[in-house]
Amino acid sequence: MNAFENGIFTKKDIRGNIITVVKNELAYDFLNKLVNRKVKIANEIILFEDFKNSLNSKYNGITCYSEMIKDNYKNKFQPEWVGFFLEYKFEIFLNKNPELKLICNYQSNKKRGEIDLDLNFNNKYYGDLKAHSNESTAILGNDKSNINKALNIYNKIWYIVFNHETKKDKDFSFEVTKFWNESQNKEDLMSYSKKMKNKITFTDFKILEINNYNKQYLTDFKQGMNSNGLPRETKIKIDKSSIDNFLIYNGFF
Repeated sequence: MNAFENGIFTKKDIRGNIITVVKNELAYDFLNKLVNRKVKIANEIILFEDFKNSLNSKYNGITCYSEMIKDNYKNKFQPEWVGFFLEYKFEIFLNKNPELKLICNYQSNKKRGEIDLDLNFNNKYYGDLKAHSNESTAILGNDKSNINKALNIYNKIWYIVFNHETKKDKDFSFEVTKFWNESQNKEDLMSYSKKMKNKITFTDFKILEINNYNKQYLTDFKQGMNSNGLPRETKIKIDKSSIDNFLIYNGFF
């Protein structure tokens, strides 16, 4: 309660440990003050804070598609545009700051048998960049077999999750849906209309660590069947009710 009312609260427990509780929105400022006291923040965290600061907080689907199409980005026509636009902006961010690639580099390895995670933290561990709607009750992850393979080799994985409020395209005359279909010369201009997002507002980003201890709190997401009748790979998911088991940093827009 003291931390909620005053922003920060410090006390000594019965074992003599100094415990400090900080409100979420003051966490980054508090960490900056610790830096001045010679306590080092991980470069990986600073990198994603800087990336966050390079973004706008609000984005519209037509604007994002137009930018990716103009740049001929490889995933310019993906229907779930928010996550792919985030990856697009992260690649641009790293190319503008190439020295940061020694901390974390973006890769895309889709070869059979390889670890399919897009963030490489200087070959020390892997991770992935996620966009997540605040309305969802869980964060959907990668294939479970892929996660287990990465944990067996590197002992941990980082998910960088950008959370957002979402406006559906159905409430805006399907303008993004029509633009997306017209840009691909599709006859059906209402394809993907039920799921298309119109605009989003980023609220925060979380850094989540999955390791060999807390993986017990992951749950399975079964994807159903492929067109050939074989089951799709099971994915992992992190339920919001258990997110504190993985959370190591929270940054706000």
